[in-house]
Amino acid sequence: MRIIKNSLATIVCFSFATLIIGCGGKSSNAAEASSAQPLQVSQKQEQPVDNQNSEISNANNNLKMANVETVAKHEIDSNLLKSTKAACNTSDAAGFINQLGYSRELAAKYFAKEITIAEYTKGSKGEPKIRKIKAANYIFPISLLDFMWVQTGSFERGNTKYLAIEINQSGNNQISVDYQTLPKAPSEDGDGDTSARSAIDYELPYSTILFQPKGNCWELTEVDVHN
Repeated sequence: MRIIKNSLATIVCFSFATLIIGCGGKSSNAAEASSAQPLQVSQKQEQPVDNQNSEISNANNNLKMANVETVAKHEIDSNLLKSTKAACNTSDAAGFINQLGYSRELAAKYFAKEITIAEYTKGSKGEPKIRKIKAANYIFPISLLDFMWVQTGSFERGNTKYLAIEINQSGNNQISVDYQTLPKAPSEDGDGDTSARSAIDYELPYSTILFQPKGNCWELTEVDVHN
């Protein structure tokens, strides 16, 4: 009987132990699964945060770069303005126009409130077609690109149009700027100065920008278009 009891006890203990281990195994896996699940969720939740942090960092860097560019632009405009005022003070028409060619914002400071646009048709004996536009709606049509005159905005559009330029100053201190589109980029002269370029062919279409004296400087008042 003792042997049987002992055998039964052993079987019961073995069965009970197996049950505990089996349950323990399942419980352990479940616990691991349970503990792993929140971890995975946590990792998934952290990913957008990392992305957001990266986006915020990039945005901050872009903002810093924009601030640097803005400061640099202001410094450049400030220097150009000083040079432009110096040209005004010395009645240097060519120097004045050259400075305006570097910045359309600077050029706009020297526009009359209203600009007259006169269109002339070659061979026509009639009066030119006249229209007036507000200064805010006018863009200075000539710009400097690597010391060469180009049509404003043409370089940005990927279709650079080079210009021939002639600057004249009258005895009563008026400035006229004749400009004409060239079929190709002008070649540099021996000194590498491209401001001295091909002469304007007045048999072909060209335009003239007129500046009138104002104070000790000038203002743009009229544009004549010769078609």
